[in-house]
Amino acid sequence: DLTEEIVPYTFIDERIKRESNLEKKESLLSDVCFKTINTLRKERSQG
Repeated sequence: DLTEEIVPYTFIDERIKRESNLEKKESLLSDVCFKTINTLRKERSQG
């Protein structure tokens, strides 16, 4: 099911918001996303 959902950027910190370099901003966002996914996986595996 590939319904398009708009994900609110409420998780973005001020450092990412202030970043003007788009490549750097993308890198910072990727880090946040991967850390969040890994945290959720750990929580799921712990029950």
